[in-house]
Amino acid sequence: MAIGSVSTVPYVAPLSTAKNDQPATDVTTLAIAQSPTLSSPPLLATATTAVLISEQGVVSPGTPAGLDLSGQDLRQVDLSKLDLKNANLKGANLSGKDLSGLDFSGANLSGADLSAATLTKTDLSSVTGDRVNLSGATLVGTMLDNANLKGAILAGAYIANVAADKSITNGVDVLATKNVDLTGADLSGAYLRNVVLEQASLKNANFNGAKMIAASIYKSDVDGASFRAVSGHVGILSSSARNVDFTHIDGTASVTLGGSRIEGATFEGSSFSDLFIAYSDARKVNLSVKDRDLSKATFGDANLSGMDFSGYNMSGTVFSSTPGAAVAGVNWTNGLDGTNFSGANMSGAQFYRQNASSANFTGANLANALIAGSLFEGNRSADLSKTRSAYAAPLSTAVSSSPLDVALKALSSMVGNLDSRYRLNGKDSLYNTGRQLS
Repeated sequence: MAIGSVSTVPYVAPLSTAKNDQPATDVTTLAIAQSPTLSSPPLLATATTAVLISEQGVVSPGTPAGLDLSGQDLRQVDLSKLDLKNANLKGANLSGKDLSGLDFSGANLSGADLSAATLTKTDLSSVTGDRVNLSGATLVGTMLDNANLKGAILAGAYIANVAADKSITNGVDVLATKNVDLTGADLSGAYLRNVVLEQASLKNANFNGAKMIAASIYKSDVDGASFRAVSGHVGILSSSARNVDFTHIDGTASVTLGGSRIEGATFEGSSFSDLFIAYSDARKVNLSVKDRDLSKATFGDANLSGMDFSGYNMSGTVFSSTPGAAVAGVNWTNGLDGTNFSGANMSGAQFYRQNASSANFTGANLANALIAGSLFEGNRSADLSKTRSAYAAPLSTAVSSSPLDVALKALSSMVGNLDSRYRLNGKDSLYNTGRQLS
C-alpha cells in the first residue's frame, strides 16, 4: 500500500479468544506463523488485487521503482490507468488480455503468461522477458527495441505493423526493431509480416513452419537458427548465419542470403521459389537441394570455388559478378575456380562477368546459355557451340542488365523507406554492409 494512502478495504476487527480480560491473540499473526513458507507470492482474489492496485498503482510519472505484481492473476484487472514502466510482472497471468497501447518499458515479464494477448502499439522496449509466453499473441506495431526475450515462446504469434486483415505497402508498413534478444526463442508457426530485425540476437531461435512475408534480418546473429519448413520470404543480410537450417522447405519459400557468413548452413532436400546467395562464401554450405535442382537460384559474387554441382539442374541459374566485390574475412577473386559442373543441365544459364576458365563443364548442357562479359578462354571442357555469346558487349551493359541488379532493386524495395542503411540500390551499399562484418 502506498505510504500515506487511505485504504478502501473495510476494516474488520480481529476475533478475540480472550477470557478474564487476558490479551487477545492476533489471529492474523497466528495464521502467518502457522502457514507454510511460500516460494512465490500467493494469488490474490480479483477484488483484492483490484483494491491493492488502486492504492499502490497510481505512481507519479517517472517514478523508477515500479509496481510489484509478480505472480498475480491480472486477467480481470484494469491496468489502463497504471504506470507499468519498470513494473515487476514476473510470472503474472495476462493471458488473453488486451494490452494495446500500454507502456511496459523496462518491466520484468520473465515467465509471465501473455498467451493470446493483444499488444497493438504496446511498448515492450527494454523489457526483461526470459521465457515469457507470447504464444498466439498479436503484436501489431509493438515496440521491441532492446527487449530481452531469451527463450520466449512466440509460437503462432502474429508480428507485423498492420493488422492481419489489412494490406501492406512494402517499404512503408514496416515493423522495424533494433537489438531485440530472441536467443533460443520459439517462433514456430509464427506469422512475421514486413518485419525488419536489426542487430538482433536470434541464435538458436526456432522459426520452423513460420510464415515470413518480406521478413528481413540485418546485421544480426542468426547462428544455429532453424527455418525448417518456412514459407514466404526471408532475407538475411550482413549477418552471421552459420549452421542455419533451411531444410524441409517445399518450394513455397524465397530465401536471400547477402553479405553474410553462412558456413555450415544447410538446404538439404529443400526446394525454393527463389534462392539468392550474394556476396557470401558458400563453399561450406550444403546445397544438396531436392532433385539437385538449382534452376531458380542466383549466385551473385558468391564463392562457389571447388564445389561439386555435377548432374545438377541449373537451367536458368544466374552467376553474376561485379568488380570490387569483397566481404570481410573472405578472400577470393574467382568464385568459379575449379567448380565442377560436369553433366549438369545448364541450358539457359546466365553468366555475367564470370571467370569460368578453370571450371569443369564436361558433359554439361550449355545450350542457349548467356555468356556476357565472361571468360571461358582455355576451358576445353565447355561446349560453347550453342551458347548466346556477348563477349563484345560493354561490361557496364552486361552488369546493369543482369538479373542480379534486378534482384537487388526488388530487395531494396522491401525496406527502402527505412533509412539509407537498408537501401541496397546498387553495389556500394551492399558491399559496404558486407565489409562491416566483424
